[in-house]
This record gives sequence, C-alpha cells and structure tokens, in this order.
Amino acid sequence: FMVGHAESKVFIAPSHFRGFDHGALARSLSYELPSLQHVFLVDGDGADSFEHGLLGGPLDPAFMRGTAVDANGLVQLLYTSGTTGEPKGVLHTSNTLLGTILQFVQRLECSDRDIVFMPSPLAHQAGFAYGLMLGVALGAPIVLLDIWHPRRAVELMEQYRVTYTFASTPFLADLAQLDDVETRDLRAFRLFVTSGAPIPPVVVKQAQENLGVTVVASWGMSEVCSATTTLLSGHKVRESDGIAVPGSEVKVVDDNGNELPRGQQGSLRVRSAALFVGYLKRPQLYTVDEDGWFNTGDIARMDDEGYIRICGRDKDIVIRGGENIPVVEIEAALYRMPGILEAAIVGMPDPRLGERACAFVAVHPGAQVDLASMRAFLDEQGISKNFWPERLEILDQLPRNPTGKVLKFVLRQMAHKLAESLSEPSPKRPPRAS
Repeated sequence: FMVGHAESKVFIAPSHFRGFDHGALARSLSYELPSLQHVFLVDGDGADSFEHGLLGGPLDPAFMRGTAVDANGLVQLLYTSGTTGEPKGVLHTSNTLLGTILQFVQRLECSDRDIVFMPSPLAHQAGFAYGLMLGVALGAPIVLLDIWHPRRAVELMEQYRVTYTFASTPFLADLAQLDDVETRDLRAFRLFVTSGAPIPPVVVKQAQENLGVTVVASWGMSEVCSATTTLLSGHKVRESDGIAVPGSEVKVVDDNGNELPRGQQGSLRVRSAALFVGYLKRPQLYTVDEDGWFNTGDIARMDDEGYIRICGRDKDIVIRGGENIPVVEIEAALYRMPGILEAAIVGMPDPRLGERACAFVAVHPGAQVDLASMRAFLDEQGISKNFWPERLEILDQLPRNPTGKVLKFVLRQMAHKLAESLSEPSPKRPPRAS
C-alpha cells in the first residue's frame, strides 16, 4: 500500500530477513507499480545489488544530481502505524523535525557524550527522530537493534555503555522485568524515554528499582513528534504523560471546541512548531483549525500544573449505559494484579447497555487468573463496581505493532465476534415424543 500510495521511485529492501524473501516481494512490486523505477537489495546480486548499485558509488547519473531542499521543504514521508485504520502518509519538513528534537535535547540534557540505543523501528518516529536524527544532530554514537530481544538488548547496553533510549512501554517493561537485570553493569544508563501508551505506574517503579534509570514519560504522535514530556526530576512521571515542551501547546476541549476546566476529560488539541504540514494526497484529513490547533484524536485531561494524562483514543472509549469507563485507569490497575503481564480493555457490543467492558490479558507462566479473581482485585483497589470489566479473555500475548502499541482494533474485532456468538439463538430442542 505505502509504496504504491507514495508513488515511490526507489525501494531498498533486504534480500532475506527473518526467513522471509523480501527480495522476491520487492521485485514483484516493481512489476506491479509503474512509478517504481529502481529496486536495490541488501546482500543482493547483479544490477539490483545495494552494495554494487549504491554503496559502491551510483552508476546512474540521476542519483548524482540530487534535489534542492530548504528548511521548509519536505524531507520526510512517514506512514502512521494504522492501529485504528488505514495508514496515512505524514509530511514533515526540516524545521518541523529538527526544531522539536533540539527542544527535546535541551530539556533532557542530551549531548555528544550520550550513547544512543535504539531498538524502535526507524520507520517510526521514535526510531527515526529520537534515535537516528537525534544521534546525528548531537554527533553521538547510535547502537541499533534490529529484532527486539530483552536479553540481547541488555548485552548491547552493557557492552557499549549506553546512556539513553526512546521506546514504547513494552520495551521498558521487558527490561525492568528481566531476570537478574539488576546484576548487570548498567551504571552508564541514565535515561529511558517512553511513549506510545500511558505507562502503568508499577512499570515505572520496577524500572527505577531494577535498572536504576530515570524514566521520562512522553506523549506524541507521527504528526507532531513528542509534544509533551515529564522532567528529569521525575515529577509526576507515574501519573502523567508530561507537560508541553517549549514550542508546543496542548489543551483539552469539549465537543464544541471550548477549553475544559482542569481535571475534566475531553478531546486533546495540540499547536506546535513541530506540527506536520499535511497528509499525502489526503488534504481533507488535515484537521488543523484557523488558529493552528490540531485535533489529535486522543482523549485526555489536564491538571492545574499543565500536565496531561492520556485517557485513550476517541475510538477506544467504552461507554456503558451512557457512562464513560476510565479505560486507562482500569488497565493500570490490572497491571498491578499479581499474575497479569499485560492488559487492554475494549468495548464489547451489548443490546441493552450499548457496550460492556471486555478485558484482554496475558498472564505470567503458571498464573491463575479468572473473572472472579480479577473483580476481587479491582474491588480491593477501590475501583467502582460499574467500571469492572464484565468479560475476561486470556491470550498468549496482546497483538501489537512493531513499535509495541497494542492493536486495539484487533481486540475490538475479537470482542465483536464474542458478542455475536453470545447473541446467536440456541438451537431449538426437538419436541418430546408423547
């Protein structure tokens, strides 16, 4: 989809990776897409070899001419993760990217003395902006990990004296919960910035105790990079997603666009020097108003100090009998429950209440978790009974995209199928013989 939608002229791919023949796929695309003029394969042979055709010096004069760029010219086309639907092509300039990265660097005191560790995919903003571009801007070394494995990550971090990384919550949880991680020499590791989903407070506590690292929570998206972060002091890292970075503003509004009082939940808007300049071929989706505020699609609340807390996507809100379920709070509580490894809540259609909350969880090996024990735990946590999930489904693992975001649209599809199976009429019994 992306190569065709972008009308890409050049496509670079590995010949093989993780048992898949990417070379064959790339060649087939070149036959199907008229705009695709060049395919280069890493470790390839012949004319399409990346090493021969590009790395050794371009043979085609067209590659030598280059393209004139300026600070406001397009330099990045990045497709959204598509966790709620079809990916959109986000367009950024040098100014929108570098401006926010430099503000991020200043707030978190990054420098050329840092050693960047980047396990996040470079095709996502976390890896590209806060790994690749940040390292280049600082002149700092970058250590890359192509396939996530927590033990291998720790080995690299220890070997190269890594000081900083930026990745989503599951990466942090995997490191903090790794057996014997506290015995490894990670004294150089000072900063883990995490984004993509609110961090359960229990994960922050585990990371601080087991890794001895400063955890910074951040909120952002492909369209605006990291617009908020917590501070190095750790203030409100366990209960917020940060305060706006210099050059960015955030506010929470109602359905009519009016700013809400602090503490009330509503639609999150952002205005920023880092804001993207449009979606490729989809100008109608560029929801920036005349004052420069962008509708993020996130639901949030803001406290008296300006710190925000993401409560979910507008598509993720569960409304049971007209009442909003505080999804993020319930998920954070479930993360604290012994035996539960990860948790997500979605709405399951219900003919009477509209929706009921359905909890999908993955558990530690050998753990015994059922609906009754989950409800008892939530009761102990002081969670109101009308917010308790009314269905529990245990999975081996939650579906995630490459950056670690839970694919809630997949879970919603599963919940819909569960609801359909429950609503199917039972087969009628044959009449008894008299």
